[in-house]
Amino acid sequence: MLKRKGYEDFIRLMSFMKPRIFNYILGIMGMGFAGTALVIVVAFTLKYMIDAPVKGEMMLLQKAAFLIGITVITAVTVVPFFHYTYKSAIKKTMVDVRKKAYGHIQRLPIAFYDKNHSGDVISRLTNDIQMIEQAYSDQIQTISGTALLGVGSAVFMFILDWRISLILIFTSILLIAVNAWFSGKIRILSDEIQKQLGVFTGCITDLISGFYVMKMFHNEGDISTRLKKSNNDVAELTIKRVNNSAVLDSSNYFLSMINFAGVMCIGAFLTIRNLTDFGTITALVQLQMNVNQAFLSLGTSVAQLQTYLAGAGRVFELLNENIEVERLEKANLEAIDEMVYMKDVRFGYNDNKVLKGLSISVDKGQIAALVGPSGGGKSTILKLLMGFYSAEKSLIALDGKSVGHYSLEEVRKKIAYVPQDSNLFDGTIRQNIQYGCTTASNEEVVAAAKAAFAHDFIMEFPEGYDKMVGEKGSNLSVGQRQRIAIARALLMDAPVLLLDEATSALDSESEQQVQEALKVLMKGRTVVVVAHRLATIENADIIFVIDEGKVMEMGSHIELLEKKGFYYSFYKTSFENEANTTG
Repeated sequence: MLKRKGYEDFIRLMSFMKPRIFNYILGIMGMGFAGTALVIVVAFTLKYMIDAPVKGEMMLLQKAAFLIGITVITAVTVVPFFHYTYKSAIKKTMVDVRKKAYGHIQRLPIAFYDKNHSGDVISRLTNDIQMIEQAYSDQIQTISGTALLGVGSAVFMFILDWRISLILIFTSILLIAVNAWFSGKIRILSDEIQKQLGVFTGCITDLISGFYVMKMFHNEGDISTRLKKSNNDVAELTIKRVNNSAVLDSSNYFLSMINFAGVMCIGAFLTIRNLTDFGTITALVQLQMNVNQAFLSLGTSVAQLQTYLAGAGRVFELLNENIEVERLEKANLEAIDEMVYMKDVRFGYNDNKVLKGLSISVDKGQIAALVGPSGGGKSTILKLLMGFYSAEKSLIALDGKSVGHYSLEEVRKKIAYVPQDSNLFDGTIRQNIQYGCTTASNEEVVAAAKAAFAHDFIMEFPEGYDKMVGEKGSNLSVGQRQRIAIARALLMDAPVLLLDEATSALDSESEQQVQEALKVLMKGRTVVVVAHRLATIENADIIFVIDEGKVMEMGSHIELLEKKGFYYSFYKTSFENEANTTG
């Protein structure tokens, strides 16, 4: 019944269950056999209860009572055991699925997040993973139980009267063909629905993350229009899927009624001719109803399974994404004395070339400032140094060796990074500082906070270091978040510091405290800073003027001003007012 993609997704879905496959199959098959046995017992109980007074055989009533007793005992003891067995296997497997998915996204390269909306990724990790659990717990169990019910009832119908049962063969073939045709259409629609749900989740994510901007620029109408369009797209596809499911259900119902009518007509004819008895006909009708119900449920369950497999397929697409390589490039044996070194670096995002033969070198302990117009490639330089991207056929080195000598983990242990927008995680201040070194003691955390001029404001909170910072640090000011980020970098104690200097406006007191904290952080380290403040540029040992992906000029602040070249023009337009104000 499943198309090739659905079949492949189903096989991969079951591969996650492999460590617990015995318990899972035991549970669902046990539930299926128990359920089938119960309904078949009901049919034979009815037969014995009707035949007993007609034939005057009281032993048949004893058989009926015995079957009823067996049914009750089975329902009370066996069914709960099988239910627990397969449900516990599902819950444990879902823990593994979530661990694998969450672990995988942490190992994906930055490029993946550049081209995929965070809302779509969240949708895959929530909605689509939930569909995997529903496939395990609802549809696979329902399909197996329904199939056993239909087959078991049909077998006993043949045992009771093979002539009547022959009518099942033709209609069964028709039912299978109808379900196979509709399941393919439903799977295609289900794939589209899951994709649109990802888009819708992305719209919701944009709405929440950009709430302040939306309010400030009065864009509620535009955002609402996007949400309505996305929601309507989901609704339209869902209605199409419901229409197909409805046609499938009606087709199954029609063919099942043909089965029922056929059994009744043939049974009546045989009874009149004394070729069978009324009790047998009653049992056959009961079993036929089971077969009808099986076919009706099977069609619905297979269609619903296609929906869940569409969600599972989106999770598998995520798991198929290539993880970050352990090493960015082959080791280069060229002798390098500088602490940070980039030679003839060429790099771009897709077809957009950002760096075009850029070369820089920074000696150990030096402070290097990267300045220049926006979009020139300054932030890209920091991303390449941190190993977020690979610049092929280029030489990038840290601590005297090309980055190919190091694993990515080793590269990042050599670098502390303080971005423009200091991202904090929803947790305590202590936990956020400890991200710099997860094994740091409380004393080390406090020492880093003091060095970053953060201890005093932290102790003003009643909770102290246990103060919850909120989502993205929303409970703290911009200056407080920056000092927490600096404390985190201090705790890491890496030899190289990359700093993307914040452009956010701070009050004079916060500005001074942040600058003092940065001075402490820079001390004794090799620093590469994307500079936005004149004081940082003037204090740099060497300045690299970056524009259009190349180093236009390099030297100290005074040297570059005396040249009256590119830097001089950039300084006059960007920093002269700041210099006059501070002067």
